[in-house]
Amino acid sequence: MPGLKNAGSTLLSGRERELEWLANQLEAALDGAGSLALISGEAGIGKSALLDAIASFAQRHEILILNGGAYDLTTPRPYALWIEVVSSVRDPEPPAFLTAAGSSNMAGSQAELFDAAVAYFMDLSADRPLLILLEDLHWADRESLDLLRAIARSLATRPALLVGTYRGDEIERDSWLARLRPHLVREARANQLDLSPLDQSSVREMVIARYGLDGQHRDRLVSYLYGRAEGNPLFTLELLRDLESSRHLRPDVDDWIIDDIESLPVPTFLRHLIQERLARLPDEIASRLAIAAVIGHEVPLELWGDISEMSKAELLNTLERAAGAGLVAALPDGQSLRFSHPLFREALYETTLPPRRAELHRRIAEALEASARPDPDVVAWHFQAASDRRAVEWLNRAADRARRAYAWRAAAERLIAIEQLMADDLPALEIGWLHYRIGRLLRHSDPPAAIDRLRRAEQLGVWSRDSTLTAYARFDLGHTEVLGGEFDRGLARMISGDALLDQLSGDPEEETVSAWVSDVLPGSAPGATAYRPAESQRRINPRRGTLVQWLVEPGRYDEAWKLGTEYLAQIEQLASPSAQHISSEGDSWYALGRIHAAMGRPEKAGSAFSRAIECFERIDHHLLISASRRAMLDEIVVPFRTNHLDERRALARQAEEASEKAMGALSAQYSAGLASVEQLIVEGEWPEARKVLMRVAERGASIESVRLGAVSQLGRLACNQGNDDEAWRHVRAVLPAGPETQPGDTSFVSAVALIQVAIELALRQDAVGLARAWLATLECWLAWSNTTRWQATARIWHARISAHDGELEQAIDQAMQADDLAGSPSQPLLQSAIQRLLGELALRQQHHDAARSHFESALQLARACAARYEIALTELGIAELCAALGQTDEALAALESGRTTLENLGATPALVYADRIRDMTASTVAEGETMFGLSRREREVLQLVAAGMTDAEVAAQLSISYRTVTTHLTSIFNKLGVNSRVLATRIAVENDLIE
Repeated sequence: MPGLKNAGSTLLSGRERELEWLANQLEAALDGAGSLALISGEAGIGKSALLDAIASFAQRHEILILNGGAYDLTTPRPYALWIEVVSSVRDPEPPAFLTAAGSSNMAGSQAELFDAAVAYFMDLSADRPLLILLEDLHWADRESLDLLRAIARSLATRPALLVGTYRGDEIERDSWLARLRPHLVREARANQLDLSPLDQSSVREMVIARYGLDGQHRDRLVSYLYGRAEGNPLFTLELLRDLESSRHLRPDVDDWIIDDIESLPVPTFLRHLIQERLARLPDEIASRLAIAAVIGHEVPLELWGDISEMSKAELLNTLERAAGAGLVAALPDGQSLRFSHPLFREALYETTLPPRRAELHRRIAEALEASARPDPDVVAWHFQAASDRRAVEWLNRAADRARRAYAWRAAAERLIAIEQLMADDLPALEIGWLHYRIGRLLRHSDPPAAIDRLRRAEQLGVWSRDSTLTAYARFDLGHTEVLGGEFDRGLARMISGDALLDQLSGDPEEETVSAWVSDVLPGSAPGATAYRPAESQRRINPRRGTLVQWLVEPGRYDEAWKLGTEYLAQIEQLASPSAQHISSEGDSWYALGRIHAAMGRPEKAGSAFSRAIECFERIDHHLLISASRRAMLDEIVVPFRTNHLDERRALARQAEEASEKAMGALSAQYSAGLASVEQLIVEGEWPEARKVLMRVAERGASIESVRLGAVSQLGRLACNQGNDDEAWRHVRAVLPAGPETQPGDTSFVSAVALIQVAIELALRQDAVGLARAWLATLECWLAWSNTTRWQATARIWHARISAHDGELEQAIDQAMQADDLAGSPSQPLLQSAIQRLLGELALRQQHHDAARSHFESALQLARACAARYEIALTELGIAELCAALGQTDEALAALESGRTTLENLGATPALVYADRIRDMTASTVAEGETMFGLSRREREVLQLVAAGMTDAEVAAQLSISYRTVTTHLTSIFNKLGVNSRVLATRIAVENDLIE
C-alpha cells in the first residue's frame, strides 16, 4: 500500500516501519478481515500523524471515515466518544442513544443498546469499507470504552478497521482503559503498536528535508533538537518553529544561519502543554518537583529529600504523585528518579525565580562536595550556576578527568568556563597558560580556534617574560598550523619553538606542562609523572619527536632522519623518561617508519612502527595508535605486502578500533571508516570507499594531511571511473601550480599520487606533452625527497608514454626496468600492473606466447592481492589476445568476467576498452564477410596507414583515440599475418583491400 507507506508529513519522518504496520492492518480490513488497532505513546510522539496518514489514504480510496475523540478537563456524557463518531452520518440514522439528544434519555438495557450499535456499524460497513479513528482513549468515559469492546469484537469478518490511540504514560493502573485493554487484546484480537521516540538519524533526516543545511550547522542543530526533545516529533517541530520565529534560525542567501541556541528557554507552546500536567498536581508537589529540576535530569532521592527538607514518607508520596502524572520515573536502583522528558525538567526549572535557583544550586553543590565520591562536572555546574568561585577548582578537576579520558573537546569547554568565570581576576600569565591548554585541546577538533588561543598564549608569554610559556606556545602554534596544512610556515615556527625549548633549563613549571603535553595519562601508566632530570643529566627536549614527525609529511625525509635518529639516541639514555618523552619517542619512531617505507625498506619500517605503537600504548594515545596502524597499512602492507590479506584486514580493523576510542579528541566531521579506505579501494569496494572519502573531503578533517589523503584517493577513483573533470579538480586542489608546483608545502604522498592521476588524465586526452611535463614533476619530487619507493612507478609512466608514441621497444625496456625495481623489495600489485603492461606491449608486437605469459603472471599476482580492478584489466588483456588469435569462446569468457567487475566499479574508461575488444571479437566471428575478415573500420584504418599516415594522424582523421588505432592495427596485422605497416600495405594493394 505505497500511498500510505510513502506519506510525506514531517511528523512521519522515521516512521516507515509503523506506516507499514498500519498499512497491513488496513489492507487486511479491505479483504474482509476487520480488526482493532491500538496505538500508544507519549504526547507529541506522532499518533495523530499516523491517523492523518491513514485517513488521507482512505479518503482517496472511497473508504468511509468516522472520527471521534475524548477530551481532557471535561466531564463527558456517557458514550460521548461514539456520539461524536456518528455525528456526521445521516443515512442510515444512528441509534437514538448515540445522538446528542437521545443520549440524555436512554431506554433499554445496556445489552440492547450495544446490540443496536453493533448492528448499526455492521450495516455501515456493508456498503463500503469503514475506517473508525478514535483519539485519546485514556480520557474516554467508561461507557464509551465498554461499547468499544462490544464493537471491536464484531469486526473480524467485516471490511472495517478501528484505530484507537492513547497515552500509555497517562493511564493510571486502576483506570478503566488499563483494565479493559487485556480484554480488547484477547476478545477482539487487538493489534498493538507502542510508538517510540525517533532516533537521531531520523531527526537528521527531518532537518535535511526541511533546511538542507551543511554538515557542521546540521550537526549542531540535530544535536540541539535531539538533546532537548529526545526524538519526540511534536516537541522537535515546536523547537524548530520557535527557533524560526525568534530568528535564531533564519534563511540566508544560500543557506540558513544558526545563532547560539544552547541556552534558549522552553518554547511557549510546550511550556503550556507541560504546565497543564503540573496543574493537576497540588502546589506543594509541584514546588518539590521544581527543586528536583534544579538538582538535574537524574535526581538522587536522598539529596532531593535533604534539599527539599522532606520526610521519607513525604518524599515517597511526592514521587508516586509525580510518576502517576507521567512527569518522572523511578530508576531501577531504587535510589533515584529521572524526569520523563528533558523539557519537563526545563519547564519546571524555569518556574523557580533566579535568586531562589542560585541559592538552591549553592546548597546542592555544597552537599555534593561533602559526599563520598563527588562528580567534578556536577559539582562544578552547580557552583557555576550559583556564580560561586569555588567552581574553578571543580572545573579544573573536570577538565583533567576529561583530558585523561580522551574527551579533549569537553576538557576545553571546562577550561573556557573557568576563563569566563574568572576573566577579570586572573593574572596575565595564568590567562596565557589557560589559552595554551585550551589551544592544545582544540588542535584536532577546531584548528582555527586553537591557533588563535596559542597565538595569544605566546604573546602573553613574551609580555610576561616567561620563557617556558613562550617556547611551548610557539612550538604548538606551529604544530597546529601544520595540522591545518600550513607546512612551510608551521614547520618554521616549530623549528623556532624547538630552539627555545632547547634553551630551557628545567623550569618547575614544566612539571605541570608535561601532563598537558602528554595528552593521555592514565594514573597507572608508566611515566605518568613529570620528567625531572638529575643535576648531572642533560635536559632533553621533550617535543623534538613531534617536529621529526611533521618534517616527514611534506617529504623532508633526510632532515627528519638525521634529527630523529639523534633524538632517539638521546632518549635511550634516560633512566625514567616522562610521559611527554614517551610520546615524543613514539612520534620519532613513527617518522622513521614512514621514512623507511618511502625508501623501500618495509621490514625496517614495520619494526619502527611497532616501536611507535608500543610507546603510544604506554600512554593510551589512541589517536596516534590509529595513525601508526593506518600508516603501516597504507605505506607498508598495501604497497609491499599486498598479498598478505589477513594482515591487511587485521590492521584496518585495529586502526578503526583505536580511531573510535579517540573520537573525543577529533573534529565532529572526522569520518569513521577512514582507516579501511585503501583496503576497500584495492578490493573493489569503491562505492563504500568513496562515501567515506567524500565525508572527509567535503566536511573537512581536523588534520589537513588526512583531508589531502582523502582528496588524492578521490582523484584516483574519479580517474578510474572516467570522471575527468572531478579528477582534474582534485589535482588542482593539491597542486595549484600544475606541473610547476614545487615540493615542500603540501602532503608529499598525497601529491605524488595526484601527479600520477594527472599523467593518466593527460595521456587519456592525447596530451603527450602535458603528460611528459607531469612525469618530469614526479621525477623532480622523487629526486628532491631522495625516495626510492616510487622509482618503479616512474619507469611505468615512461613506458606508457613511449608506448603511446609507438616506441614499443623503448617502452618494453622501461617496463622491464620497472619490473626489476618493483621486485626488490617486492611490490605485488605494482608487479601485476607491470606484467599486464608487458603483455599489452607483446600483443602489439604480435608476440602472442610472450603476451600470454605476461598476462597469466599479472592475473596470478592480482588474484593473490584480491585486487578486483587489476584482475578485471588483466582479463581484458587476455580477451584481446584471444580475439587476436581467433579464440572466440576464450575471448568472450574473459571479456564477460572483466566487464562484469568493471560495470560494478563504474570504471568507464576500461569499459570503453572492453567495448573495442567486443567489437573486435564480433568481427572475428563474422570472418569471411570480407577478404581476410577485416571489418569496415579496420579497412578504413588500413587505407590511411597505406597512405603514409602515423597512428596519431589516423586517430585525428577518424575521430577516434590513439589507443583505438593501435588496437585496430594489432588486429589487422594478425588477420593479414604480417608484423609491419609496409607488409600490410603491400598485401592491401595486391588484394584490392583499399581504394
